[in-house]
Order: sequence, then C-alpha cells, then structure tokens
Amino acid sequence: MQKLKFTRKHSSAQPAAPAAKLPKAYQLFRTSLKEFFHNWKPYIKIIAVVAVPTDLVGLSSTLSKDPTTGSYITLAAIVMNVALIWGISQRYQTGKVPNVPHAYYDGPAALVRYILASVSLVVMLIPAALGGAIYVIGVLGGIGASSASEQVLVALIAFVIGSPSLFLMVRYGLGPIVTVREGLRPLAALGYSRRLTLGRFWPVAGRLALLLVFLMLLSIPVTVIAIVLSILKQSNLAVVVFEIITTLTALPISNIYLYNLLNELAGSPGGIKAATVAEPAPEAALEPVRDAPLVEPAA
Repeated sequence: MQKLKFTRKHSSAQPAAPAAKLPKAYQLFRTSLKEFFHNWKPYIKIIAVVAVPTDLVGLSSTLSKDPTTGSYITLAAIVMNVALIWGISQRYQTGKVPNVPHAYYDGPAALVRYILASVSLVVMLIPAALGGAIYVIGVLGGIGASSASEQVLVALIAFVIGSPSLFLMVRYGLGPIVTVREGLRPLAALGYSRRLTLGRFWPVAGRLALLLVFLMLLSIPVTVIAIVLSILKQSNLAVVVFEIITTLTALPISNIYLYNLLNELAGSPGGIKAATVAEPAPEAALEPVRDAPLVEPAA
C-alpha cells in the first residue's frame, strides 16, 4: 500500500516583460487609414444612419436653433459614437464589422458607462476652461493687459492654470473607449487608462497631438469644397457638406487610431486585458509525491 504526501514545488514565474515601444504616430495613422479603406462601407453605414439626418437638420434655420432638437441631436451623436466604437471592437475581435442593426442594438449596452466616463473627462476640462477665460478677458478682451509684456504674462498664467487639464486628458482620455470595449464601469475604465499611460505621458500626448494634425491635413479637400460653396453664397449647404463628409471620414479614422493606440499601450492586439496587473503567482504549488512502499516488519 502506498501513502500520498504533499510537498511544495517552487514556482518558476518570471518577472513581467518591459512594455514594448509604441509605434510612431504616422504608423498608427497609416494603419488606421488602411483599416478604414478596407472596411469603409460598414463603418460609413453605422455613422450615416444618424449623421446624415442630423446634419441635414442644419439646412433648416428653425430646427437648427431649437434647443430641444439640439439635445436630441447630441444624444443621437453619442449613441452613434458608441455603436461605432463597438463595431471597431468587434472587427478586431471577430475579424468582421457588424451590420447597422447589431451595432445599434448591441453596442449601446455600454451607453451609460460611456456617458459617465465622458462626463468625468468634461469635469477634468474645468481648469482649461478657467485658463481660457482668463486669457480671453486679459488678452483678447483688452482688459487690464495693455502692453505686450502684460499680455505674455496673462497668457502664461492662463496656460499654467489650464495645464492640469492637458495632463488629465492624456492620462484618462482613453477611458470612454475602454467602457465600450471591455464593459468596465466608468471609474474602472478611467483607472485602466491611467495605468496604461503611466510613464508614457509624452509619447501618448505626442501621438494624440499628431492625430489632430493628421485630421486637419485630411480635411483640407473638404475645406476647399466648403469655401467654394460659401463663395457661391451657399453657406448653409457648405456647412452641411463639410459636417457630413468630415463625420463620415474623420470620426471612424480617429476612433480606429485611438483603438490601435489602446492596443499598443496594452501590449496586446487582442485586448486591454493584457495590461491589467497580473495576480501574484503562488509561492508554491502542491503536488502529490509518492513515498517508498511500506514494508511490513518481519515477524
């Protein structure tokens, strides 16, 4: 008969590997453009079902000035963005962009979490709003700061007051996307974003700033068309055309860009879960070890 005894086996867990270097901003943007051009039809369908009707409202001077209509348009735009982000997430997870019904039926399940995370970001912009108000009053308003040196001083003070918003937006700005992608609650999603950008503030800030530059360059042809329509005294039509085309192109490209940046920060193309803090490995594992067979003593 054999007896079982449990002994400890030391774990061979290795320390976590250092975070990989982020791709350049132009590489992220090029990848985003390729993804958009490869699946432009389903992405545009998801956006157009809301963006086109709401932008056409701008042709009516009565509806465009109605506060109630504006509130509905804002809510519709938020739902559209959540559906788009969910569609991008499904594309990266399943290899296929969902159709419009699936995007709008399944995607907005994260709508409340997305809105709360976005509201948190808006609160973080309060220092920037305060700094902007000081700059407008002190420099552009011509109140108090008359000389060039005084205007520079006011601008510097305004920048110092508003700079916390820049820091907070870089650290927590990916939170709303995380709520849709991973189904996390707002505070948990913001915490993920903070951990992902820890020690990477300037690389992330630079890539976010260059995204704005790339989008401005991309909008040059549309801007030219809008200017031509304005010259032809079609100002309302120019605004609507500009809004529709930029929404159908810049919105999906920017969201794909941010999603790719999120993937790179997480260190895993499959999802942000790779960026979570790993559970500590157990100090030892129990495994059964057999003793030598028991020998009965001789009589």
